Amino acid sequence: MLYKSLVINDDPLSMMITRKLIDIATFSKETVSAVNGEDALTYFDSFVSGNSSSPVPEFIFLDLSMPVMDGWGFLEVFSSKYASLFPHVKVAITSAFLDNNDLLRLEKYAMVIGYFPPPICLEKLADIKEKLAGFFSHKRLEAVA
Repeated sequence: MLYKSLVINDDPLSMMITRKLIDIATFSKETVSAVNGEDALTYFDSFVSGNSSSPVPEFIFLDLSMPVMDGWGFLEVFSSKYASLFPHVKVAITSAFLDNNDLLRLEKYAMVIGYFPPPICLEKLADIKEKLAGFFSHKRLEAVA
């Protein structure tokens, strides 16, 4: 089981459903959320500055289409500013619509493990867990599998 997941999505219903399914699937012990990329980056700033004693999220469910700062902006800043500080953090893209150019563009971000279009369901969480098995120790994921 992962310790913490972060859901970045501006749609309250999508966020609520994703968080509930994470709980049902025992995907992570804790789930936090942000309504846009800027809020999520501010959250990561709290770890860099030492203002947070809680664990850094190991996994992010990221919508790409949001106001203020979209998921693309988040990925760009995270990859340049935080990826080296938090190399264990992995990301699933959960946007509704991506075209082939978007999928190619995602390949430049090493932390992105794949595209999982909504709605998030237990089967997609199982697919994500399977992909994560290569990144995290078996012991930490055994309760999730």
